[in-house]
Amino acid sequence: MRSQEQFIEDAINAIESIKPENPASNKLASYLYIADKKLSDYLDKLVEFTQLKKPTQQQSKRAGKLLEQIVLLVFKGLKGIQTIKSFQSAGPQYDLLVSGDDLPWSLVCKILYLNLNQRDIVIEAKATKAPVPDKQFARLCSIMELNLQGAGLGIFLP
Repeated sequence: MRSQEQFIEDAINAIESIKPENPASNKLASYLYIADKKLSDYLDKLVEFTQLKKPTQQQSKRAGKLLEQIVLLVFKGLKGIQTIKSFQSAGPQYDLLVSGDDLPWSLVCKILYLNLNQRDIVIEAKATKAPVPDKQFARLCSIMELNLQGAGLGIFLP
């Protein structure tokens, strides 16, 4: 009969041998994410904003807040999250910082090709139909490089 130590060693070896590019790893990806039930309603509300021809400044602001809430719900569905910081300010920083350090999060990192020493995810949501300007993209890259060395992935959601 195998010992507990052998089972743990087998589990670690199995995790290390996971290849994210292999379609069989999709089963693991679906295990690592559970969508929030409120997400569908929030997305329906966002669709209403996207169908406005010329939204007012207040409508655009409400759409931005809604998008930030959606992003928060989306990332809360990842297993292994230890820390999720949401910043809802007008300041030009970032909207969300997501991190974890347990086994499920290390699997999320493996699927996303993140090194464990850069396992944080930074998200910036923009409620706009326009492409993200190079200047804003460069700003987020700079923030990650200078202030968030633990971040290995930056995501812009226009």
